[in-house]
Amino acid sequence: MRASRNHVATTRSSTELRSPRRQGERHAHGDRVAARLFNKGTHTKEWLAVPPTGTTLEFAEYSFHRVRDGRFYEMNYLIDAQAVQRQLGN
Repeated sequence: MRASRNHVATTRSSTELRSPRRQGERHAHGDRVAARLFNKGTHTKEWLAVPPTGTTLEFAEYSFHRVRDGRFYEMNYLIDAQAVQRQLGN
């Protein structure tokens, strides 16, 4: 679980938001870690084919990782892109 906490604390959001993630639930089993993260920040770069709007976005993100020797070697993320697009006015 230590690798997951460090990853959440230091990874920049894949959404081009200028803000940190807030961690929700976290679960580990064997070499797999799953987490629910909460993102909130300002839309500052083109994302989902929408130019920067300066809009504040808030959404949940689900991440799934595999760990080997204390390092992530596989990472997958899932967000509700339609919820984000609604917040961007699309």
